[in-house]
Amino acid sequence: MLEVIQDVICSYFGLTKEQLFSKNRVSDIVRPRQWFFYLAVEITGHKSNLHIKKSLDEIAEFGNKNHATVIHSHRVISGFIDTYKDAKLTNKELRQDVDNYSKNLVR
Repeated sequence: MLEVIQDVICSYFGLTKEQLFSKNRVSDIVRPRQWFFYLAVEITGHKSNLHIKKSLDEIAEFGNKNHATVIHSHRVISGFIDTYKDAKLTNKELRQDVDNYSKNLVR
């Protein structure tokens, strides 16, 4: 599922997988990375309904980061969603894209 989220984020924000998890701190790359970690926690982490859940360390390792990056990213994006309408819309669109992408993989 982390691969699905990665593909959706890269497609949505127009990045390569290498860019997404690079050490680059430019906001055009950092923000999509934060969205990846936010969705990864929400969809596969301790907050998910999946039978097999991913730990923060597993999610972080997938992106070559540490668990603190995952926690920080989740807090930042959660704050945006609570504050900004466009972030709420982005969240809805990304979740729909992940769901649609996952369904297409199963077929």
